[in-house]
Amino acid sequence: NTEQAMIESLFRGRWKDRVVLFATHRLLTLPLADRVLFFKDGTLAGDGSFEELVKTSSEFRSFIQEVQKTEEPKNALLS
Repeated sequence: NTEQAMIESLFRGRWKDRVVLFATHRLLTLPLADRVLFFKDGTLAGDGSFEELVKTSSEFRSFIQEVQKTEEPKNALLS
């Protein structure tokens, strides 16, 4: 999709080597970030790369799985 392509282009181009605070509800952008801060109920529940959080945080994995139930299967981040 065009919006996703634009965001990916920014991460790999203009925003490369810069500190960018990016708040999103779009899960597909999370793997592009060097660092993800995961908040649950207003409290920091996880801090790391997307891959690290998937491996080490059951809360983060549960969140991803719950959100993916409403998204198209082609956009799945977890298998």
